[in-house]
Amino acid sequence: MEPWFGITFLDVLRALFLASTSVVAILAFALGVYALYFNFRSAVARRFAYLSLSVLVVYAVDVALYRVTDLDSAEFWLRLQWVGIGVLPAVYYRFATGVLQATNLHSPARSWAGWVLMGTCLVLVALTQFGDLVVRNVTASEAFHFFAPGPLFWLFAGMFALVLALSVRDLLLTRGRSLTQRSRRRVHILLLGFAGPVLGCFPFLLLLGPQLGEFTHLIYTVSLLVNGTVSLLLTLMVMAVAFYGVHLPDRVVRYRLMRYLIRGPAIAICVIIAIQVVPRVESLLGIPRDLILFYVVTAVIVVGQLAVSATKRLMDYVIYRDDIREISLYRELERRLLTHSDVREFLENHLTAACEFLGAGRGFVASLAADSLVVEAVVGTEMDPELVMPAAAWREVLRMALVHDQDRHEAFTVPGVDFRMWPLRGAAGPRRETILLGVIGVAAEQGPLPLAAAAARVFASMRSKMAEALTDHRIQANVISGLQPIMSEIDRIQHLRSQLPYPIEAAGRTSPLWTETEILNPEFPAWVRDALRDLWGGPRLSGSPLMKLKVVATYLERTNGNAQQALRLVMGDAIERMRPDEGTELGHLDSLLYRILDMRFIQGRKVRDIAGKLAMSESDLYRKQRIAIRQVAGIIQEMEQSELDKEVETVGQNRIGT
Repeated sequence: MEPWFGITFLDVLRALFLASTSVVAILAFALGVYALYFNFRSAVARRFAYLSLSVLVVYAVDVALYRVTDLDSAEFWLRLQWVGIGVLPAVYYRFATGVLQATNLHSPARSWAGWVLMGTCLVLVALTQFGDLVVRNVTASEAFHFFAPGPLFWLFAGMFALVLALSVRDLLLTRGRSLTQRSRRRVHILLLGFAGPVLGCFPFLLLLGPQLGEFTHLIYTVSLLVNGTVSLLLTLMVMAVAFYGVHLPDRVVRYRLMRYLIRGPAIAICVIIAIQVVPRVESLLGIPRDLILFYVVTAVIVVGQLAVSATKRLMDYVIYRDDIREISLYRELERRLLTHSDVREFLENHLTAACEFLGAGRGFVASLAADSLVVEAVVGTEMDPELVMPAAAWREVLRMALVHDQDRHEAFTVPGVDFRMWPLRGAAGPRRETILLGVIGVAAEQGPLPLAAAAARVFASMRSKMAEALTDHRIQANVISGLQPIMSEIDRIQHLRSQLPYPIEAAGRTSPLWTETEILNPEFPAWVRDALRDLWGGPRLSGSPLMKLKVVATYLERTNGNAQQALRLVMGDAIERMRPDEGTELGHLDSLLYRILDMRFIQGRKVRDIAGKLAMSESDLYRKQRIAIRQVAGIIQEMEQSELDKEVETVGQNRIGT
């Protein structure tokens, strides 16, 4: 075939081979990092990362050998490559046994065999680095550098084949123990992808020997097909491994993995390919390589990020096809929610407009939180409430705002305070009752100025918008407070979804992996509520089903065997974990829920007293009390789950024996 612009068919094959080899190296590195970062606690993911690292070493050396010309340098790189090749059998076997152990079948014999195999492989690696028993006599053909097989190479090849067969057997056993169609499908994917590292890493070129140079075009073509297959199979493997040891829904894991693959490896691959193509373009166009490289790499990165954003909707549809409406609704809700900073910015803008409209140099907006006013926005002064007015004056302002007629447009004043103030009211709560939400005040240095009817209507509209913002924020805060106790429940359910209910087989008996009937019981929050009502003694505490919790048993040592006192300590610790951080505003929801629990159950105050103290209706107090109790129940469930996890981990370590 005639060269085209000085480029032969062999040059094209060599360039494609280098690009495909670089792709496999990038994928091996990226997938190993993903497994370690997102699934580090999973033994399956860690062992897959070791497998990816072995593939990375092999392919990174292939990329380096592309530029090597002398035999001494080639021998150094080829021996380094055998670090990845030599440990591959042990890594393969330990990965397969890790997948099997994920089904809760623990075998000390397999564990010991894995360590013995690892030691054997390390010995073989040492022999490749410091001797010629495994490989020897590096030679070069037109396209490749390669070793000749040594006396022990065939022993290594036989061990590799045997270990591969044992690993496949363990995966088949895993498939037989899988109880669900989804878990069996993941094992099928692992079985399919299992051949990838073997095809890419086993030194098949050693078998051709001196005849290697006669099949250069064929070997390059086959290598391209193998590299493409290895890339595909490694990606398939990580799509199965990504679900091990995570507590998230499958759709979240799939989305996270796909976004990672597109934003990370895909763009990196495009950059590497662009870098490798630039020298050819330089020879064709006569433009300096550095200049072309600068523009090409910049364009690839920028266009790649734009492509990721442009394909986001398509990716959402592919991954969330069955739930696309719900996901779209959640994301739209996230976009429209007002944060506390958003509300403060809104109030500050409208307060500034109000002060300019009234010709006042100073002003403030304060929201009602529990039994006090909290400054949300100021104009012409500092945010510190003490700098706006004294603490005693704030209490009088709150009292006046509560009794001020909401239909009147006139301001009210407080002696000693140079502000004209208006209450901000709105409909809130389940009954949509009109309640006090806050107070707006503007400076009255020039005395109370009467407003014309039109001006009064404009200012009333401003106040109405501020009240609407406070109302919306309060409603959203109530919604979020209702979601908070659910979050711990969702986390616990996802944690249980990630653990398969396989039996623990030991000592001729089968025992359940966990006994979580107590925390799974839908009556659990009611048990917590009853125990809190009799926290300082009573039948609902002494006869509570919560006494069966393992976390209560761990507290018995601190109470000299007193079960009631142990449960009381558990409840107290759960409430204490709800204590907000120092500096949290009193009106913040977390602070409010903690104060309700503390006054209602720790201090034993009456509902009417607490409602008066927190400046809320009794119905609102009961509603927030239910939210707080659900949060306490969620915390106790997390404490119990932690104890169960420790027990399962201890049992698993005893079974493994390592």
